[in-house]
Amino acid sequence: MPRKKIAAAAGQAKTLIVCPVCQSRVATDGSALFEKSPRMDYLENLDSQLLPKLEEKFKELSALLENTQRRLAEQDETVDRLVLELKNEREEKKNVGKKKTRGNAGSAGASEDEW
Repeated sequence: MPRKKIAAAAGQAKTLIVCPVCQSRVATDGSALFEKSPRMDYLENLDSQLLPKLEEKFKELSALLENTQRRLAEQDETVDRLVLELKNEREEKKNVGKKKTRGNAGSAGASEDEW
């Protein structure tokens, strides 16, 4: 009879894992706590105001992140608009001063001024 108890205990031991946060031994599905660690005691005894403080800081940082993302989107739009304006100016400068050529057989490549 003792062999069955040992086998059952060994089978149960295989289903235990160590929690990466509190280092307690728990069932793989998280349904049972088999051994409570000192780290778990420490986490349970932390100041009860810590979580609300962290949540408030998270809200502040989230608002700051949203504001920064909005500003970056506005700046991206401004950069795109300026790049487009610069391209248009460069194209206008390229077209200024060019002479049109006629393609007659007698005067291949002659400009209007030479006629």
